[in-house]
Amino acid sequence: MSDPYDEDVWPRPVIIIAAVAKNGVIGKDGKIPWKSSWDWQQFKRVTTATHDRRKMNTLIMGRRTFESIGKPLPNRETIVVTRNTGLTIEGCVMAHSFQEAMRLANGETIFICGGAEIYREGMRNVDKFLITRVDLEPEGDTFFPEMPSEFSPTGSHHQRPEDRKDGEPACYIMEYEHLIPGLDT
Repeated sequence: MSDPYDEDVWPRPVIIIAAVAKNGVIGKDGKIPWKSSWDWQQFKRVTTATHDRRKMNTLIMGRRTFESIGKPLPNRETIVVTRNTGLTIEGCVMAHSFQEAMRLANGETIFICGGAEIYREGMRNVDKFLITRVDLEPEGDTFFPEMPSEFSPTGSHHQRPEDRKDGEPACYIMEYEHLIPGLDT
């Protein structure tokens, strides 16, 4: 059986996308412990953009992450990873392992959207990280896993002060890519 991550079989980009507080928190009690309209706008913009307008991107997420969102997001294929083999969710593709989700993904780009366990599993062959850094240190029970050391920052996108709504934290997006030592980029 071929490896589903083999480059000849899997040429599409795989991107981990997450919002992470200064203390590494990504969740508390099954929810994101802050609100950022700007981050959600950026998430939508990035995950719906394709080179070919006839195609969609794929979102891979765990069941609890899906439940925190509450519905399949429009204009994207949503794959929910769950151990519950009897679970079906209208508008979603169900997978029973991360590897199965990768095999089922049909999108132009694959976005791994959480939670922590799905992020950990996705790190072994990810091409890029898009991390929204949130200027808060909230209490939490779910943390973003440590990023592999071979990834380095390659760009950033900062929130303009006028884009921040009252009571929402400041945010900026950092892009990290896998850099091969010895090659100029």
